[in-house]
Amino acid sequence: SEFYHYQPTIEARWDSARKDNRGNFYISSSVAPAVDNLNTLYLYNVIRGQLTNIPSLSNDKLMVEIYSGSTAPVGTALSVVDSVGSSVTAVTGGLLVENGSTITGVYTASFASTSSLETIFDVWHTGSGVSRTEFYTGSYEPLSVGTTDLLYDTVYLTTITNLEDNYKKGQKPKLRVFVRNKDWSPNIYTVANSAIETTTIEDAYYGIHRSIDNLEIIPFGTGSSNNNFSRLSYDVSGNYFELDTSCLEPGYMYGIKFAYYLQGEYREQPEVFKFKIEEDDV
Repeated sequence: SEFYHYQPTIEARWDSARKDNRGNFYISSSVAPAVDNLNTLYLYNVIRGQLTNIPSLSNDKLMVEIYSGSTAPVGTALSVVDSVGSSVTAVTGGLLVENGSTITGVYTASFASTSSLETIFDVWHTGSGVSRTEFYTGSYEPLSVGTTDLLYDTVYLTTITNLEDNYKKGQKPKLRVFVRNKDWSPNIYTVANSAIETTTIEDAYYGIHRSIDNLEIIPFGTGSSNNNFSRLSYDVSGNYFELDTSCLEPGYMYGIKFAYYLQGEYREQPEVFKFKIEEDDV
């Protein structure tokens, strides 16, 4: 009924956003606060379709080094600054912790780097010399922090690339969000030779409402008092979030909207993305 969402409920809310900087790794800059110079890289250990801890690691820890190179890492490890401000050639990575719990098979490492090479390779390993074991080699293209004498008011266009028309109650699809500058104007060369890259919004939130009466079901989880519970995650492919349909009533259409924190204020985006929760099988 129309009173479905007015029933008393108990909710646990926390910020579960995963912030993987592989697609937006910024070079350390003197104009940025120390905390903003830190970047975090993720390693997902997926075995037969399941996230799995790497066996035989001591305390679930491994080391991460970065290298120069064009197609593969070469030479010696480059210096980085770890999370406590020390200059090192290797940082310690470990299992991701969310809301006080470790996440199986997801490892992270955080550091700052001044290396401005076109491509940087990150090598995840344990041991040294003949006892060294390498588990994964990734890469990223570092970006520069820029200053400007003119503040532009950027307007974005947003879409969800894999939203379906209908879902069954209880499904938890991971929805991918594509964002681009509204004023982006491709030429013949860019259309023919490159895929359009998404823009990662580091502080983005989703909200859900019931379409028939605009009833707010999941508000934008903005602000410290709300624990940022609906903040979007991001990785090398851009922003994403998990849509938990278990709290939605079957038979109704719902809409998704986004709000971005830009230039010191929350800006609700104009697009609405609709989907329906299917009626229960009789």
